[in-house]
Amino acid sequence: MTKILQPSSLAKVIAGNKKKKLITVMCHGAFDVLHYGHISHFKEAKEYGDILVISVTADKYINKGPNRPFFSEKIRMKTVASLDIVDYVVLSNSDVSISIIKALKPDIYCKGPDYKNHKNDISGNIKKEIEAIKSVGGKISYTEGKTYSSSKLINIFSDHFNEDQKNYVKLIKSKHSNYYINKMIEKISKYNVLCVGETILDEYVFCKAIGKSGKEPVLVLQEMNREKYLGGIGMISNNVAEFVNKSEILSVIGDRDINLKFIKDNLNNKTKFNYINKINSPTITKRRFIDHIDKKKLLGVYDINDENFDRNQEKDFINLFRKLISKFDTLIVVDYGHGIINNTTSKLISNSKIFTAINTQINSFNIGFQKIDKYKKPDLLIINESELRHDLRDNSSNVDYLVSKIQSTINFKKLVITRGSKGCFLYSKKQSKVKKIFCPAFATRIVDKVGSGDAMLSMMSICLSAGLSDELSLFIGSLAAAKSVENIGNSYTLKKVDLLKSINHILK
Repeated sequence: MTKILQPSSLAKVIAGNKKKKLITVMCHGAFDVLHYGHISHFKEAKEYGDILVISVTADKYINKGPNRPFFSEKIRMKTVASLDIVDYVVLSNSDVSISIIKALKPDIYCKGPDYKNHKNDISGNIKKEIEAIKSVGGKISYTEGKTYSSSKLINIFSDHFNEDQKNYVKLIKSKHSNYYINKMIEKISKYNVLCVGETILDEYVFCKAIGKSGKEPVLVLQEMNREKYLGGIGMISNNVAEFVNKSEILSVIGDRDINLKFIKDNLNNKTKFNYINKINSPTITKRRFIDHIDKKKLLGVYDINDENFDRNQEKDFINLFRKLISKFDTLIVVDYGHGIINNTTSKLISNSKIFTAINTQINSFNIGFQKIDKYKKPDLLIINESELRHDLRDNSSNVDYLVSKIQSTINFKKLVITRGSKGCFLYSKKQSKVKKIFCPAFATRIVDKVGSGDAMLSMMSICLSAGLSDELSLFIGSLAAAKSVENIGNSYTLKKVDLLKSINHILK
């Protein structure tokens, strides 16, 4: 008899057992590394009934940091099913157990002793799980045995982190407790953030490569499906909205509002969208053709008008900016170089009195024209190393020398240089002295790099604005970027619970 069943099949088994007066107990978790604590929990749980069902969280819903889960869902289910005490195993395709509880309708839902105090559950899901089990006529029970942590065992004994990553985690643990980090991230929830930049729509066209055309040297693709996401400053705002009190956008869209409903529908419901219609322009759409099997990009086709504002639009932008800025304590500006920010508006931004974070980006449209020195005194400047080298026309000097050159023209307080898989540097300037911190990249399972820089910028900006330390802000920003690259484009928006769970598990 197979122990691993589909939810629909297992629901019938449980319903049949109820008719036989047999009590079904269900436990739920990731069970990434099966240890004595799990086995003890299972044994005690089965004492509450006759049949023991273990619900295992699917890979894509596990938020315990980079490189997790350590074992795939298939291996984790087989490992749990190998225990004699376990009667059935089922995969839970959700980030919480509520749907599987309602589908299976067990008599008892059993949690470990660490869940008795609901304040320890940062996700807040235990209360929802209790409501779910009661809604199907069951009840909650708790085991009493000693708890162990798979995350702690993995952190100590596995090689899922390299030496640089281990050393940085050790640094964070030596300076900050999980309790302190949770409190500091909660502090961010009091902040109000204004996000300025272009609204961009990212469209992914997944294709099957058919081959060369019979008569022309042209690659023929068969479209399989399309996905459309909100990008640009919309994604920045969505990332911060989960963490802050209020997030608003000042942006530009095309003079035809055919995309306005899509934009508003895909913004966080806490976000207000302020915009100007750019004359004779579409809303910027970046369409990428993707191989549907290996997810590699084949071609990019952009619908864009990157000319600067005319005088009237520039005036409208300035007036709207001045009207909005007094309501905020943090300003995030992303300069994609598509016309919304020119020399006049950049001076306006540079003279802002609130914490200001700037990110300038080089792309195929603005290469050779985009300059970062139009911003004179940002609190935080974030730029990719290759883009910095291009701006300074220097492909050989070390990063420290590049920083010495840039600080002579830009009076930054903090400068973050991102370097992809090589991690990032943060240079913090106080008077004439510059302190340098290196943070390794924590991303390994890379699906798409689009959006990773935006994720880091989002978290670095609000963390530093709220007074978190440079080391901790870098750590949180790097984890945000690592989560982003595991997904296609901007399909994933940062979530406070996910980030806190990742941090708490990594620091165990």
